[in-house]
Amino acid sequence: MDNMLKTNIMHAIEMVSNPDAAKRAEAEKYLNEANMTNPDFFHAIMCLAVDASAQESQRIQAAVVLKTFTDKHWQKLLPEVQAVIKSKILEVLANAKTLKTGKLISDALYPIVLKEAGGNWATFEQELYANITGASQNPDRMYFSLMALLKLVKTLEIASDNVEKAEASVLLFFPLLEQLFTSLLSSQLTAQSAAFISLITKIYFRANRFRVSKYVKQTDKCDIWMNYLLSLINYKDPQLKNARKWVARSLIHLFRNYFVSGANSSDKKADPEFFAHWSTQWGPKFVEAFVMYLYSYDIASEEEAVVFNISRCFFHIPKNADIAKKYREQFLSLFKDSLSKISLLTEDDVETYNNDPIEYFKQNDDFSCERNLREAAVNIATTLASEGFYNEIMDFLFAKLRSTPSVLEKENCYYYIQKLKNAIIKESTNGTAILEGMFKEYVLVDAETQHGILRCRAVNLIETYCTYLRSNDITSQCVQVVTRRLED
Repeated sequence: MDNMLKTNIMHAIEMVSNPDAAKRAEAEKYLNEANMTNPDFFHAIMCLAVDASAQESQRIQAAVVLKTFTDKHWQKLLPEVQAVIKSKILEVLANAKTLKTGKLISDALYPIVLKEAGGNWATFEQELYANITGASQNPDRMYFSLMALLKLVKTLEIASDNVEKAEASVLLFFPLLEQLFTSLLSSQLTAQSAAFISLITKIYFRANRFRVSKYVKQTDKCDIWMNYLLSLINYKDPQLKNARKWVARSLIHLFRNYFVSGANSSDKKADPEFFAHWSTQWGPKFVEAFVMYLYSYDIASEEEAVVFNISRCFFHIPKNADIAKKYREQFLSLFKDSLSKISLLTEDDVETYNNDPIEYFKQNDDFSCERNLREAAVNIATTLASEGFYNEIMDFLFAKLRSTPSVLEKENCYYYIQKLKNAIIKESTNGTAILEGMFKEYVLVDAETQHGILRCRAVNLIETYCTYLRSNDITSQCVQVVTRRLED
């Protein structure tokens, strides 16, 4: 690297945070505009991003500059500048010094791969393959090279018009991933190996998210990868919670397209052999693993993302009639003994509500997009209710209401009943009669309680069902209660 150029770049990076606006603007112009046509500048920027003698803040800023150019200005760069970047960026990424700079450099790589790989950068996959196979004795280099592979499969994930290219990439790289995965799972788990497992699982997810690759559809390869994924669900080490999230996300597509009895999907028609193999050999194993995972779930584990993605799988699982029949008792026990506890609010929730009720409900209730434990538990319950478990679920909730529950247990019951609206209304006359009895005995009383969070839930329940009640007397009482609550 030219020492003068390096000095100028480092000085500009230092000036970017200068309180003097004029100096800051001059530095930003130097880094973001003045050198767009200078190949040596980009060579120097990439070298600085992985320079062991530089400060981490300098490496980060260099990586940010590189990412800005590739993300926003790649098509504007001269061919000779693009050539310099493409010739070095894989090696630069492989030599990243920290996860943060590695992530930034891989982000800088992504738009190049998206626009150039297979076209003006025809050698990209061969270069990446060489980096991965040559890094067997260098874990850091291997990890950062796999980050580059993740960016490749991410581009292929969205390239629905280039399936053959995606299949070729899977065929090239997945045997390497299998070797690495096997080695990792047979060794003692460490923070480093857990990071590798998570990254490989994410690569698998990206490569098979919308369509299972032909490679994985081969029976022997399917068995290898499903064994990997199943072992991660069953192995409860907290270091693997991120990997479990990607496992659960990977299985959503499989349960949706290759598990539901009577499914009429194009996937089933195109791959009847794979459908038969996965739905009979692997689907039930994952169902059992999910039930055990949820049944023994520890809220302190903070694996909300895993639970939420499992709940998305459960949207399809009970629709398999054979599975719903075989695991009926397990599913009911799961709801009664686990999900109904997972969804309970905590004292911290109550405190948050008491401090700012409006903000609490924005973040945690009807207007929220948060994928939290309560939403996951309710998702599973509503699916079960719509697939033949309605009576048992409602019997449990009403029995809980009759058992003098705590404030939070009662609020939890009301929340389920509120979210089970479609199933309850579907019951027509019987559902309405049950509601009116519940409103008269519990809801209208709790709508006047001193416990704010229970009072609000009761009012939510009134808003949800008031128009479906047939008793004029109860409806009138509901209107009066809501009117009084508007004065709060």
